[in-house]
Amino acid sequence: MNNLNSTLPQYTTNRSYVTLKHLLKFFSNAAVPLLIGAITLIIAIHQQKVTQSNRDSDASQATELRRQDREQESLQREEDKKIAQLQRTEDKEAIRSQRELDLKIINDKRVQDYEIAEQQRNLSEYHRIQESQMARKIHEHNLLLEDERQKENILLEYQNDLATLLLDHESKQNEINTWWFVLQMKTNTALRQLDPTRRSILVHTLLEANLLNVKVPNSDALLYRANLSGIQFDQSVYTLRSGAYFGLDEGLIIPAADLRYVSFKNAFFSDNISLAYSNLDYTDWSFTHIINVFFIKDMSMNEAKFYGSDICGTHFDGYHHSDIDYYSNIKMNRVSFEYNKQCVQCVFQRVSLLGIRLNHSKFIGSKFLSLSMADGNLSNGSFVSSTFHSVTLDRVDFSGANLKSCKFIEASMINCFMFGTIFEKTSFSRVNLTGCKGLNMKDKNIITAITFDRTTLPDGTYIERSKK
Repeated sequence: MNNLNSTLPQYTTNRSYVTLKHLLKFFSNAAVPLLIGAITLIIAIHQQKVTQSNRDSDASQATELRRQDREQESLQREEDKKIAQLQRTEDKEAIRSQRELDLKIINDKRVQDYEIAEQQRNLSEYHRIQESQMARKIHEHNLLLEDERQKENILLEYQNDLATLLLDHESKQNEINTWWFVLQMKTNTALRQLDPTRRSILVHTLLEANLLNVKVPNSDALLYRANLSGIQFDQSVYTLRSGAYFGLDEGLIIPAADLRYVSFKNAFFSDNISLAYSNLDYTDWSFTHIINVFFIKDMSMNEAKFYGSDICGTHFDGYHHSDIDYYSNIKMNRVSFEYNKQCVQCVFQRVSLLGIRLNHSKFIGSKFLSLSMADGNLSNGSFVSSTFHSVTLDRVDFSGANLKSCKFIEASMINCFMFGTIFEKTSFSRVNLTGCKGLNMKDKNIITAITFDRTTLPDGTYIERSKK
């Protein structure tokens, strides 16, 4: 700067001496640096613009990248949130499943433990019950043995007492009334304490001693009001030789006794039997041979069975003729004569025969008088020459029955059944056949085989007298 300031006055003073050469040289010397400076400036400006453009581009790219990064980060965060949410959901589901599985395992274990405990309790209870039942059976067996022993002793004692009484009676000839009273008392006492098997033995002993045929008033009979239920008379009352029946020659007197479930199989009875006032329900008379026996006075034979029986001239009579007419009460409800051998000239009078079973039975010349057989079954039975007088036969089944020469007098046969019934010389007098099924009044064979007198036909028509 000092050199410039020192030359400038000289320049100014000597400007006139400056020539064009000096000016050109000056300008040439000044133009090159200026040009260089201008170029440098332009280059610098261009570079600055390029740099600024690059900076702007870099900034824009950086901004775009940052935006994209933010978007990517936002998407990634959303994706991460979804994944995290899904993972949490899966974790929760896994935890819930595991918890349920654990609970199920715990419950199964608890149930299994309970079942095992219950099985153990049941097994213990079963063993306890088995032991109790075994102890009870042993106790019952011991009681049974003791009871059997006592009954056996009672029977032996009775037989000894009976022998003693019989010997005493024969040797000392004691008064009959005292001796008989003692025997009757001992007999009834023993029968009450014995079972059916030993009762049968006792009765067999009495039969062999001929003590059941003594004719005394009913109240003085040896077995009066005795407990004889379940006795097997078929082993003691009869002897069977070569197919023939042999019964008691002197008779059998058992009044007012309990004879339920007694078996008289194959026995032979005649008019020397007396069972007045006795209970004969459920008795078995199968294959018995009964001749001229009178079942009279109050007695019961409900559900009795006469399978294969051969009966002749026997009366089941609830109307006993004496000085004063006496109506007794004989019940034979649901009694069965199914597949009997025959019942010839039998009489059933004033007897209750409700629900009687006579199907496949055979009755010849028998009489059914003043009684009710309602709801009975007479199907496929044979009742040749039998009489039904003042009988209630409502709802009785006569299908397939043989009614040849039968007489129905003053009978009620409402709603009965007569499918395939055999008629020949059959008569209906003052009979009500209303609602009876199977009786075809258009069949000429039936009309010619039956005689009607003041009878109401199945269709309700009243016929005064049939025309032959």
